[in-house]
Amino acid sequence: MILSESIYQPIDGVAEILVARNPKNSSTAFSLRDGSICIYSPLPKLKKTELESLVANLDVSFFIAPNHYHHKGLHDHVELFKDATVVCSANAKPRLEKQTALKFQPLDQLASAIPSSIEIIEPQGLKTGEVWLRISLNDEVILVVTDAFCAPDAPQGEFANRPDILKPFPKFGIGDANLFKTSALEIIDERPPTILIPCHGAPVKNKSLADDLKALLEKRI
Repeated sequence: MILSESIYQPIDGVAEILVARNPKNSSTAFSLRDGSICIYSPLPKLKKTELESLVANLDVSFFIAPNHYHHKGLHDHVELFKDATVVCSANAKPRLEKQTALKFQPLDQLASAIPSSIEIIEPQGLKTGEVWLRISLNDEVILVVTDAFCAPDAPQGEFANRPDILKPFPKFGIGDANLFKTSALEIIDERPPTILIPCHGAPVKNKSLADDLKALLEKRI
């Protein structure tokens, strides 16, 4: 990946994962088996120069709409990469297609293209069809989420210290609170994350991250 002047930059210590941020949102990019790029939750309202930098720096073949709310950046990106495939969960698809008039493919199409270091996860109990990614690289276990967790802002390339739960998430994201809590706790316990990349706020890294996430679930859900 060519990174000069790209809006996507590696997070500290993990050169393989790229993050682009604006004041309200974050987007994550990663390489597929064939060397092309998948973008999780494309950023909305990019400037013309920022969009041009995508074409110059990234060979994008997939986009993930990670829940049925995060779609506002899709049209601009699909216009740039007309041959790219847009995927989402089955639960998110009806609202996404109604809101965007785009065609969405099942997550299985992406699953066959991702490297073995990346897992696609669908937490249970949500009504937004949210999709998470779990990425195992070197000694890090990276959890990429949409609205379930968030974090404070921090300068590009720096980590926030603590995660939080996005304030509207319990009301607008959760369908069955007990089911979601159980599912999320199991995901965290299965492979405790060392880095969290939310769509709202800066990436988070600390030694107690898994315990912090579990404590939030127990207290707030």
